[in-house]
Amino acid sequence: MRGAAIAAALVVSHWVLDFASHRADMPLWPGGGPLVGLGLWRSAAAVAASALGLWLIPLWGAWIERRREARTILVRGSSSST
Repeated sequence: MRGAAIAAALVVSHWVLDFASHRADMPLWPGGGPLVGLGLWRSAAAVAASALGLWLIPLWGAWIERRREARTILVRGSSSST
């Protein structure tokens, strides 16, 4: 069951990324429905901004985590036993 949930999450996340990048050529549901898409790939500035975001968001998260770890060390003291 866990594998099915992971596969479903991957499909949905891939569809969201496709929705942002494709022109309006993707059906909203399997087998038909309205065709959707934002066409991000048509704008060089939009592509650059999204690529930059895909780099900066994880870096920001890592920076936040490092600050949290540094505060934990300051509060608890050094974990080395020298």
